Amino acid sequence: VVPLIGIQALPMDKLLPVALSASLGAPIFTLLLATLANNKVEGIAIMKGMGLLLLAPMIAWFAPEPWQWLLGVFPTFWSAKAYWLAMNGEAYLWVAAVGAVYAVGIVWLLLRRFQSGLYK
Repeated sequence: VVPLIGIQALPMDKLLPVALSASLGAPIFTLLLATLANNKVEGIAIMKGMGLLLLAPMIAWFAPEPWQWLLGVFPTFWSAKAYWLAMNGEAYLWVAAVGAVYAVGIVWLLLRRFQSGLYK
């Protein structure tokens, strides 16, 4: 798909840290759904709302550079920003690392909340 839409593909050595950082989004989405939804209907509504997390990188793409960082509260921003920096040949590893640490923190908090709900 990458050649069809014209996005520059990164070499594997640059793509791997970005992909590892981005992969932590899956447990975030899963735990968000598991901790917030009490039934199927709520789960569907929450899944629709979680789509807003995916909009942060798209909004950041059009925002000027200093304002982009405000979208760092969304975990999906960090891997997208690391990808953009890697495409431009700029330092990106620190952005991927910050995103990974931030995502692990969110996963840890959500996991604690999920586990506390299991033992009620």
